[in-house]
Amino acid sequence: MSDFDGVVEMNNKFLILEWKGIGGALTLGQEIMFKKLTESGDRFTVFVVHGNSMTMEVFQYEVFFQGRREKVSANLTQLKERFRAWSMWVMGDAQ
Repeated sequence: MSDFDGVVEMNNKFLILEWKGIGGALTLGQEIMFKKLTESGDRFTVFVVHGNSMTMEVFQYEVFFQGRREKVSANLTQLKERFRAWSMWVMGDAQ
């Protein structure tokens, strides 16, 4: 069983957000779920953010998309830019 820390829907596509504290890691079950959820197409994107959710300090994020997993060292500003790029991509599909 699992939950998400946040979900946003735009243009029938979903961005799922999962926060992990400093030193926190995905469980094997979460990893399998995120890969399975995203491998069926481009409707779901999962961001796993590593940092401090209270101070909004970000050290790294992971993206699950189309069954692949990408790890990126980044700060909060860079993560926000990635979210912005996702929303631009989604809205581009709406046109």
